[in-house]
Amino acid sequence: MSKQEIVGSIDIGSSQVVCVIGRLSEKGIIEVLGAGRAESPKGIKNGIIRDINEASAAIKNAVEEAEEKSEQVLRNLYVALRGSHLEARTGHGTLAISRTDKEITEEDVEIVIENARMNVRISPDKEIIHTIPKSYTVNSQDGIINPVGMDGTHLETDVVVITASSDHLNNIQKAIARAGFEVIEFVYGILSLGESVVTQDEKELGCLLIDIGGLSTGIVLYQNNSLLTSTEIEIGSDSITKDLAHYLKTTSRTASDIKEKYGVALKKALKADEAQQKITYVGLDNKSVREVKRQELAAPIEHRLDQIVSFISDAVGKVGYPQELFAGGAIIAGGGSMLKHIDRAIEEWLKIDARLGIVSDVEGDESTVSNPTYHTAISLLKYHFGLDSSGSRPVQSAKNLRQRGGKGKGIFQSISRWFDDTF
Repeated sequence: MSKQEIVGSIDIGSSQVVCVIGRLSEKGIIEVLGAGRAESPKGIKNGIIRDINEASAAIKNAVEEAEEKSEQVLRNLYVALRGSHLEARTGHGTLAISRTDKEITEEDVEIVIENARMNVRISPDKEIIHTIPKSYTVNSQDGIINPVGMDGTHLETDVVVITASSDHLNNIQKAIARAGFEVIEFVYGILSLGESVVTQDEKELGCLLIDIGGLSTGIVLYQNNSLLTSTEIEIGSDSITKDLAHYLKTTSRTASDIKEKYGVALKKALKADEAQQKITYVGLDNKSVREVKRQELAAPIEHRLDQIVSFISDAVGKVGYPQELFAGGAIIAGGGSMLKHIDRAIEEWLKIDARLGIVSDVEGDESTVSNPTYHTAISLLKYHFGLDSSGSRPVQSAKNLRQRGGKGKGIFQSISRWFDDTF
């Protein structure tokens, strides 16, 4: 693989599209060459296309901005997905090894994963986009990470299958095609993000990845170095902005600016002089000048954030894993993670350690590589080049994307590539 290969990706978020273009540098890390961003409140909502023409224009604008900054031209794109239409299901597969030598091959592993995938019931309006093996069992010995080369007569595996709405995928692909581009592969964005911001030690101990978007919050649970499950809750940082706009009696744009500059997730984290800081802004009529103390902003923010954390806690509880099992803590990512002291607030409310998710081993313009808004798109570049915290790439396509005109591989090619990259 040429280190000069240019790769582009887009993240279709709550009401905007971001694009990054990059390559693998001589140092073996991702070099972001350019980035673009375009809002589309009418065309996109929570990762779902509402108006194809509006969404297509936003995609085109975001990509063209990234192309101009990078002085590159794209044709194909990785596409990060999010939204409540994405679901995680689990499946179990078995395979009897009847050969004389009893040595488990890569083909055996491919077949047992396929068997597990086939055992997952999927509604007709859904498609599988990822099949992720959790671990393997060989002759009743569980916890096997890589069974290839081992002797055994009975192979089992548990997988997590990620499905997406066929209609939503078709609409996204149409919008991208109208913008003049083709889809390489659809990827559940929070999974690739997890491979970039969560460490192997955290996954081993058990942790939560919390990706706070505008209209939804994605959650991934890891335990024993495996992905347990993922889910999306339909509330995000835009709710905080809306509450602030009501509280301050101003526009959403003004409320968003105030939130980003002066908002705080935890009132007691403010120093005395910060708490008394006076903030002036313009009211709804765009004429009257209003004033508020910074500490007063905390009440509506804390109230809404407390609700978001409650939903996160409920989602974790529903899968049957108490929060005490997640000794690796919570890793907070997404645009909502830019709210000051949000890590301290979540740490206090969930009663587990918390930190901000940082995409490491990336170089480029600081305003892009340090901005969580672009981190999911950047993680797709790392996904393409097989880079993550462990040197492997467990997030794999499980659908023959050629059916969509993309350049991805089918399940057997994909899983073979996973073994090539990992082992």
